[in-house]
Amino acid sequence: MGSARLFSPPPLPHEHGAWAMLAIPPLLGLAAAWPPAAAAWPLLPAMGLLFLSRDAAVAAASRVIAGKKVPEGFVGRRVLWGVLEIAAAALLAAVAWNLAPPEARGGLGAAAVLTLALGGAHTGLALAHLDRTAPGVMLGMAALASGAPLMVAAAGRPLDRRGVATGLVALLYFATSQAYVKAVRGLWKGDRVPRRRCLAAHAAVAGALVLLIDRGFITPLVAAAFVPVFARTAWGLRRPPANLRVLGWREVAVATVFSCIAISAYALAL
Repeated sequence: MGSARLFSPPPLPHEHGAWAMLAIPPLLGLAAAWPPAAAAWPLLPAMGLLFLSRDAAVAAASRVIAGKKVPEGFVGRRVLWGVLEIAAAALLAAVAWNLAPPEARGGLGAAAVLTLALGGAHTGLALAHLDRTAPGVMLGMAALASGAPLMVAAAGRPLDRRGVATGLVALLYFATSQAYVKAVRGLWKGDRVPRRRCLAAHAAVAGALVLLIDRGFITPLVAAAFVPVFARTAWGLRRPPANLRVLGWREVAVATVFSCIAISAYALAL
């Protein structure tokens, strides 16, 4: 393989949902902690680089572990880029740590350890081909959702009920999306069991939102961001999207509306 090919970056992950799940938590964290301290900004690209490095490393390692044949230079290219991306993310994290005021470093360190632990555990499941199981999916969603309180801590705000709740809000949204997509796929195949599970999941999310409001973790305005989410599910289960492409773009639209309402709700509560 030529050096030009080796140093060309691997293809970016093309799943719409993965990018939405990466973007929503830090945006919620920033909104809840606005205006953020300088330490928050280096963590934004750092989280993106860690996401890309994981994608590159898992793609290479899983094929090697499974003993699959790979194109020439496939493994070397992804290992190289995975190492470069991790190194860049570590450098940005060090910059964020140095920018953080001393009183904020305890919360920032705890949030970072949680995010790395969840992400590392999910990567281990991916290498064992267990990341698509129900526990694996939940662990992956929790790892991404933990980026919200991480951003709150980096922004110099305490990890109180409001800060922790940003991660819970993101996780609840991810759970609705995951359940809905599975239900639609089931309906395409004539299987209505995922539909019932989807309705049960949404009922559980609604109950969790009521509890979070009652305990003072979120305001009713934050919970209102789930109105279009529930409406999406009701409409989609009654009239499922025609194909995977339509389903994906609808999810992008719902994620955008959800994020705008939730960000506005946090901004109004400042």
